[in-house]
Parts: sequence; structure tokens; C-alpha cells
Amino acid sequence: MHGSFQWFMEAYLSHGHEVGVVAASDDHLSRPGYSAPHRNSLAQRGGLGAVLAPERSRDAIFDGMKAKRTYATTGDRIILDFDVNGTGMGQRADYSDSRVVSGRAIGTAPLKSIQLLKNDEVIWEEEYLLENSASIEQQLLISFTSDPTPYFSGDAPRGWRHWAGDLNVTNATVIEAKSMDFFNPFTQAMVVDNNTISFRTNTRGDTSSILLTLTGVNENTMISFDLDETTETGSAPPFYRPHATIAATQTDIALSELEEGKITRTLAGPDYPEDAITVRRVITEGTKDISFSFDDPSFPDQGDYYYFKVEQANDAIAWSSPIWIGGFPSR
Repeated sequence: MHGSFQWFMEAYLSHGHEVGVVAASDDHLSRPGYSAPHRNSLAQRGGLGAVLAPERSRDAIFDGMKAKRTYATTGDRIILDFDVNGTGMGQRADYSDSRVVSGRAIGTAPLKSIQLLKNDEVIWEEEYLLENSASIEQQLLISFTSDPTPYFSGDAPRGWRHWAGDLNVTNATVIEAKSMDFFNPFTQAMVVDNNTISFRTNTRGDTSSILLTLTGVNENTMISFDLDETTETGSAPPFYRPHATIAATQTDIALSELEEGKITRTLAGPDYPEDAITVRRVITEGTKDISFSFDDPSFPDQGDYYYFKVEQANDAIAWSSPIWIGGFPSR
């Protein structure tokens, strides 16, 4: 199975299992640390697992893995640090009603957002690239996302959703269009023809984005999406729900609709209502190093667990291993 499966981690955690987080590649070409996609079935660049260890030795690395001092990325070498009341990733802290959650992310590209989750629910999040003020020249990050969670319990993950068609900008001029994560020439491509961008890409729990630079933006500037009919694909055959065909559709997003620099337009697929296109007005220079601290005011309980997720402007993602507060692991 190939994709970004946060749902899989959540399934284990929600049943009380004490597990850490890693990612890996699967292209069988013996290239540790780098796995570029090279066909339709293995459609995603390989992930990386990070291990926190005092030294780079076999014993120290395996000790770190056993202790769950790990985190996962979709391939970029993002650095994460995380603790709750001073207890680090993969560990279980003594119970306390008071929880101070601290973290740091150092990216390979400007950081787009950080989400802090408690028991798989987002309790705090922040976006770092949004530009609230409109001007005649703007950068827009257009992102496609789809939910890979199995529709039926026990089924394989939903396959790749393919996004293909044209986006057209009116009442502004496209200066530049840049694909952010188009690693796979078999499933991803982009052609720019003045104000029309023809593209194809795919998502499976991750995000795929196009960065536009516009000039001449005004209150009437519009982005129109004409999406072709596509059919889901996936390397793991489904047991119950077959790959679905998603009908062609058209939608318009006026830049005047962006609230605080962002708008999300859901474009549901069969059985999946949360698939979406998000348009962000973004700053030209973002930061790669962000620290945060959060006092959790919500109701505490034994066995609560916390983890955080980082997304970059280039669509790379990292997830920390959880930290548990009180309680006991399942047996």
C-alpha cells in the first residue's frame, strides 16, 4: 500500500496500542533514503523514518526505535522536537491535570501549517504562509487533497484520487506557475499556456499543489477549474469497495472569496465528502524554523495522547510519535 495513511496510526492509537510512527519507501531498487516514483502503481515518493538517538550507532538507533523516539516524513528531512510536561516523543508521562505541550519544526522548505492533536482530534493549529492583505501582485498556493481512509472496516485504503483538467485565471495575468510535488512523470504533469494551466496529479492522504504568481489582480479576478472524469487507482486491490469513477465537474473560485487569505472548496468523490481544493494567498518568503507552546485547557483524562503534524509549502509532511499522559498501554 502506498500513500500517506494517518488513519492507520489513528486506528492503532484509538484502540489503546502504544506505537511510534515511522515511514518508509517501497520501490525495490535499493536506494536507501531516496525512492522516486517510477510507475503508476508505486505512485508516491518514498517516506523516511527518523530516529532520535544520542549517537549514530546501531545500538543507539535500535534503542531509539524500541523506545518509540521516532517520527515520519513523506521524504523531506524535516527535523521535529516535541514534549509534554518535559516528556519526549514515544514516552508515557506521569498523570497530570496540567499539560504544557511544546514543539519545534525545522523544515527543508517554508512551513505551511502545524496541527496539534489530542486523542486524534485537532486541538490547536496555525497557518504560517497566509497573506491577509490583497494587492495587485499575489502568490496563490492551490492544493488538492483526498481522504484515503477505508470506507469499509477491513478494506484496503481508498485508492489514489486523480485530479486532471484545466485551471484558468481571468482578470489577472499569470507570471509563473510552479508544481510543488510533481515527482512522478507517469501520473503528474503541468503545461502552462498563458492564463490556462493544464495539469494532472494524484493524492492519497497527502496534498498536491501548484503555486501561481499573478499580476494585475483586482476584485474580479477568478480561478476556474474544469476537471476531467477520472477513476481511482491503487496498488492494493480493494476487498469491498471498488475503485470509483469521479464525474467531470467545474467550479469557480473568486479571489474576493478568500477569508483571511484562504478558501476551501469541497469536491466530493463517491463516498468521500471531504475531498477538496484549497486556495491560499501566501507570502513570498516563509520561515523554516518554528517553535510552539500550548497549555491544553480541555478536560484531562488518564491515557490521553498528543502528537503533531507539520506541512510544508512544497507539500512535504511530518508526523511526530505520540506522547501519553498517565494510563497504561494495552496488553
